[in-house]
Amino acid sequence: MTPLLQPLSHHLEELRSFLFKFFLIVGLGFFFMIWWAPDIVHWLLQQGREEDPLLLLSPLEGFSLVCRFAFWGSFVGTSPLWLIACLRFVQPALHSHEKKWLFSLLIGSYVALSIGVCGSLRWFLPWSSTFFASFNQRIGQNAWSAANYAEFALSILFGVSCLAEICFLFFWSLTKGLLSAEQLLYYRRWWVLGSFILGALLTPPDVVSQLCMAVPLI
Repeated sequence: MTPLLQPLSHHLEELRSFLFKFFLIVGLGFFFMIWWAPDIVHWLLQQGREEDPLLLLSPLEGFSLVCRFAFWGSFVGTSPLWLIACLRFVQPALHSHEKKWLFSLLIGSYVALSIGVCGSLRWFLPWSSTFFASFNQRIGQNAWSAANYAEFALSILFGVSCLAEICFLFFWSLTKGLLSAEQLLYYRRWWVLGSFILGALLTPPDVVSQLCMAVPLI
């Protein structure tokens, strides 16, 4: 039986409804997160550090830093809610087997993201902070600002989380038959080049961090 086609105005109305729900969910999450964001930021900025407290170099630096973390915390924390709204929006265009694939993809992505974040906080961020702090002591005194260290910590979290997500996507694509071992071998040289490009884009601008990102992808 041929499915009933909806007019363009109906799809635009559904898109408007989804966008409204998305901004409403993220906005409410932001206002809730703003109360706990200072404590979360303080805890995160102390990971891997044993030096003096970080410096705030302007009156608005702490506030802007808290707002940034509150936004990203809301975006990630409320993602199950706005993803449900997104799935309801695209559900009519999916077949039954595609819905199962999408469900397994979302669950696996959350697991990979959790592994990436936990691995960053447990190993990569402390190791990177210790390495650069000890290296800098040969040149001068470490006096890091909160904004610069937050940017550094976020780059580590983002890079390691992307690494975990990419590894999962390869595994998921192989299990679903979207990729084959022959295809991976054929495009291996291009993937080696792409791994180093990703390592340069997703990590701080130093060779050690870029190699730590690129080598596991290879």
